[in-house]
Amino acid sequence: LQQILGFLEIADSLSSPVIDINLHVALYNETAKQEELAELLIHVVDSLDLKVAIIGPKNSVLEDQVEKTDLLFLSEGFIDRRYKEDYSLVDRGQDDALLKTIEEQIAQARGLVVNQKVTTDNNLQIDLKADTLCVHGDNPNALKLVKEVCDMLKKENIDAVLEYLLSAQKMIIDVFKEQDKTAELVTDNWERSEGGGGQTSILSDGEIFERAGVNSSNVYGSDLPPAATSQRPELVGRSFNAMGISIVTHPLIPYIPTSHAYGRFFVAEKPGEAPIWWFGGGFDLT
Repeated sequence: LQQILGFLEIADSLSSPVIDINLHVALYNETAKQEELAELLIHVVDSLDLKVAIIGPKNSVLEDQVEKTDLLFLSEGFIDRRYKEDYSLVDRGQDDALLKTIEEQIAQARGLVVNQKVTTDNNLQIDLKADTLCVHGDNPNALKLVKEVCDMLKKENIDAVLEYLLSAQKMIIDVFKEQDKTAELVTDNWERSEGGGGQTSILSDGEIFERAGVNSSNVYGSDLPPAATSQRPELVGRSFNAMGISIVTHPLIPYIPTSHAYGRFFVAEKPGEAPIWWFGGGFDLT
């Protein structure tokens, strides 16, 4: 308790918010297994009225106890440690306890965050979702590993947005086709010479839709034109990726309004700096 109070005092003097509590080494392991210790930790957090998350292993006693409260539990995943089938870590004293190459460590990070699975020491795939990742400071490649994992997750996140938008396009087209079975569908894939492309999908001459378009695009480049950076100088010198879907419907029946909806995602990046990104969209009836 005194240790936590001292830490909170230091954090407050630096105007640095405390957002989580993560126990260490033996206390981390024992609190994950012992209900009495888990309840004690929760009691300490409650008594101090801390609005923090508690970090611990997935499928642990600690997780079970925290989920009985209003506190948030964050599952910790270990990038450079090998797992056993029971979700525990292989003892550091064993030869195969550590993942030694950066490639192995990045693959485990991707598995934990993106696929929510991890490969065990006996080569089984078990479900394991990580809300936060641990990189041990005694790893000689720790700084390089953190950077490469961040780059990998950033790319995975952008790919996930694109995958979602493309799946939304397909779903909307399928719904339109189901509602208007007589409409003819024409699809055209196009490419942009500077980078990227998209798909135009048009339904026409149906009983409901005179014409309906559900279009997607994903364009990218090494820099933005002056028209895009004149009001946003922080975008100068950044590469960009812009993607989105657009839906336009012109119903055959004049009493049904024409509609237009769109959703977009934009990200501009520069090595060594945080990405600048945003989502946008809109909907209107005419």
